[in-house]
Amino acid sequence: MNRNRDNRNSPLVSVIIPAWNCDDSLARALRSVRDQTYRPLQISIVNDGSTDGTDGVIRDFLSGRPDLEVRYSRQPRRGASAARNAAVAASRGELLSFLDADDTLAADCIRVLADYHRRFPAAGVISAGCRCREYDASGNLASRGVIRHPGRELLEPEEIFPALFCRNLAGMISVLVRRDIFERAGGFDPNLSSCEDLDFWFRAARLASFLLVPEVLGTVEKSPSGLTRSPGSLDRNLKTVLERRRRALFAEFPRIAPKIWRRSRATACLLALGDCRTPAGLGRLLGLFFTEPRLVFSRKARKRLWAEYSRFHRLPPGVRPMAEIRFALLEAMALKRAAAAVLVERKYTTRRMVERVGAIYEKLVSG
Repeated sequence: MNRNRDNRNSPLVSVIIPAWNCDDSLARALRSVRDQTYRPLQISIVNDGSTDGTDGVIRDFLSGRPDLEVRYSRQPRRGASAARNAAVAASRGELLSFLDADDTLAADCIRVLADYHRRFPAAGVISAGCRCREYDASGNLASRGVIRHPGRELLEPEEIFPALFCRNLAGMISVLVRRDIFERAGGFDPNLSSCEDLDFWFRAARLASFLLVPEVLGTVEKSPSGLTRSPGSLDRNLKTVLERRRRALFAEFPRIAPKIWRRSRATACLLALGDCRTPAGLGRLLGLFFTEPRLVFSRKARKRLWAEYSRFHRLPPGVRPMAEIRFALLEAMALKRAAAAVLVERKYTTRRMVERVGAIYEKLVSG
């Protein structure tokens, strides 16, 4: 394999990996970093209080003497954000690339992103696309899709901030961040169990431009046991992150702020619908029946939501939309019927109502 070994003109890239109870997937993620065609390269991995065989997987990888530097440390369970921050602190790369232990990088990912950095050194964040695969508890492929940027686009800070309310500009894969931008932005918020990446992008957006590139350079593997599925409310954290910037949005962009804010709420509702498979998610979705009924359930509103989601996430023609989004919209209708049946009965406490909605919902979707 052609690798750029010991090229003094190439900056060191540190790949940041938080690991928690991922002994079934971590080896695959580590191999994808080892097989990168770019050098010099470093892995900085933090074991976030794993109780399975994660430590053994890491030590097996180290015993194979990979031809790149690996920095490994353990800490008590503190969450993905704290683990990433600790891994960055232990690293020494001028450029940072993030990878969750469930996911993998294409062999040329770092090389392609580093080449863009060479051509656009002022860009603080360089983001490419990724494939997404979701597996059920039995390990069977449940859905798959592709998220990509339609072309090369250099966004300045004044463009990035309002766009982040409605567009997925970057994630925790296929991305390169300048270390100085990461440090000035303050790293990830350890109080957020999800949406910590969006919160970080909002802060980074104040400091440097973002370069979006069309290549698809990684694969997100979603499984029930993964770090990204740790306990937490996706829609609640998303609302928290957006509310933190609401005042700045209306102050800096008064003319377009109302429309952007409405569209951000539409995206938040779509995410809430996708989280309705758990009892807690059912409860939050039941709450939407009362707070956002027209936004969530009318046929016209559903069409508008999907159109806005496709447009603002710039899904290219011919790219199959994320299957879980489509399923979520169908599930919402079944769940609406379940909630309507419970509300007619008028004899349950809120907690019992949520449980009853879940029971009827399961019958509807299984029948």
